[in-house]
Amino acid sequence: MMLALALSVFTIGSYLVWPSRWNIPAHFQLAFVIPAYVIPVLMTNALSQYPRDLLALFVPLLEVGAGFYIVGMVCGSALPRMKLTRWPFTFTSLSEPELIAFASRQAIWLGLFSILGMVVSFRVMGFVPMFAADPMVAKYLRGSYQDSYRNVAVLLRSSEQIIFLTVPIMAVLYYVTRRKLFALIGVLQLALQALTLSRGLFGAPLVTGLGLIAVSRGYKAFIMYLTLLVFAVVAASASTYYAARLLLPEFAQIEQGTVWENIASGAPDIPQTLDFMAAFERRPQWTYGRTFVGGLIPFHYRWNPDIWSLAVEASDEDLDINTVISGGLRLPPPVMGYTAFGWPGAIIVCLLSGLATGYGAVFARRYVGPGSLVSSVIALSLYNTAVLQFVEFYSISIYTVFTIFVAFMFAYRVEVRSSARTSGD
Repeated sequence: MMLALALSVFTIGSYLVWPSRWNIPAHFQLAFVIPAYVIPVLMTNALSQYPRDLLALFVPLLEVGAGFYIVGMVCGSALPRMKLTRWPFTFTSLSEPELIAFASRQAIWLGLFSILGMVVSFRVMGFVPMFAADPMVAKYLRGSYQDSYRNVAVLLRSSEQIIFLTVPIMAVLYYVTRRKLFALIGVLQLALQALTLSRGLFGAPLVTGLGLIAVSRGYKAFIMYLTLLVFAVVAASASTYYAARLLLPEFAQIEQGTVWENIASGAPDIPQTLDFMAAFERRPQWTYGRTFVGGLIPFHYRWNPDIWSLAVEASDEDLDINTVISGGLRLPPPVMGYTAFGWPGAIIVCLLSGLATGYGAVFARRYVGPGSLVSSVIALSLYNTAVLQFVEFYSISIYTVFTIFVAFMFAYRVEVRSSARTSGD
């Protein structure tokens, strides 16, 4: 139970600073906590399969990390507010009609670009992951699908990140204005994203947009939304087991487990992290922070957190990533810090991550709430990109950096003005 509680702190800890129904990111993570942490620990015997000496390291590591994470959140929430630029936020400086007009222009052009980008990417690659001969390999763009993906990697990933950010804005703009164009663009974006088989990039923006609309309608709509969200995430987690048996021949002969084991199989964070820790302890190779920036280098760089975590788990430094059907492991902050600098690294990473969480949650608490839904969704998009990237600084990605740039396009309206200088004569 301490293990499940400690892991939950890193995902829904922002409730401590932002205890509000408007905390949509925490609601989404709460639904994830149940199949990933609560059910595996309390309803299955997943932990009994690992040696006690490994658990004796892993559990205290998470407990200490969670403690320093909470300390960081409290300190971060008390920090004075800083102004990073001389430009005011659009959601604080524009009137409601001006903000809707501005956000509409940005959303329409970016939305159309993302739709065209996805279509062109599928065309150039020559396949659509959902309908590929091997959907699971195509989902992660591995094996024979890798070379054709490289030709459009920038366009495909950029389009996906634009969809991730603009779909919630499309949903809110449609709800506020009732313009069918926003609904049409949003549906097309989600449909194209669904073809990639990426659950996260499909579900997160949809949950964010609908969540804002639901909480704005009162507590009854919010309770219904949260209930459906938890049910949907648990159902999606359980369906992953059956989908793998149908799509992957190597899993076809696996015996069916209990209902709880099937649900936990869709979010195997704890077993994967324990497997990773076991492999790392057998052959410790400290990263010295190289994984903190490795995600900025594309195309399977060795110190990319996703590539590195899979290589460590497989105990193979020269692992051919094309043979692995996985996007990487979701490692908690203490583990990332521990593998970099040992126990001091675990403490410092958790403290800094908590500091960013506390500071960012106060920002969101101030700007996301009752009033203008358009203002709230733009402020929340800034929180989901820029703020959360600082929170997860230990696994920065080149693709999320681009998403921050797109969020700034909604958060700021920069005007270039020419200045005329008069001469002496």
